[in-house]
Amino acid sequence: MYCDKCNKYYSDDIMFCVSCGNKLIVKEKEDAFLQFTNLNNDIEKRNIVSNERIIAIFSYFNVLILIPLLSSKRKQSDFIQYHFRQGVGLIVYIIAVSIVLGIYNLVGRNIIMYMLYNSMTYLAYFISISYNIIRFSLNISIYFFVITGIMNVIHYKMKPLALIGRF
Repeated sequence: MYCDKCNKYYSDDIMFCVSCGNKLIVKEKEDAFLQFTNLNNDIEKRNIVSNERIIAIFSYFNVLILIPLLSSKRKQSDFIQYHFRQGVGLIVYIIAVSIVLGIYNLVGRNIIMYMLYNSMTYLAYFISISYNIIRFSLNISIYFFVITGIMNVIHYKMKPLALIGRF
């Protein structure tokens, strides 16, 4: 081993430099210690990240959004806060979709009944089919947003959801 100050070589059994008095440290042991502490730090970071991911995933399920809301870690973690806000945006989108479909359903049923009463069956079938296509498309979009949000959490990304993530 070498002295850090005067760069003289000594055997491993000597603790201090004879010429300058500097404490001699074996580099291999120091490197092994640093690797061990870095490994422990990495494990702790991974545990924190996995706990954040678990809490953030709940943000994308309607009723389970209460878990990140009530979690004490939400205030400490920007990652959880970000996905909580994305989950709230998704809930607002789901409510808006439900309102639009409800209004379309009520109005559409009255129009269909009027058309059937006045023998406009083809137009009534068209409105009925269009309602089902719109409902299916909006429901698929909700599933798409939920899956996209969960994939962002799994990959530890803070990426906004399409259309609703910017609000």
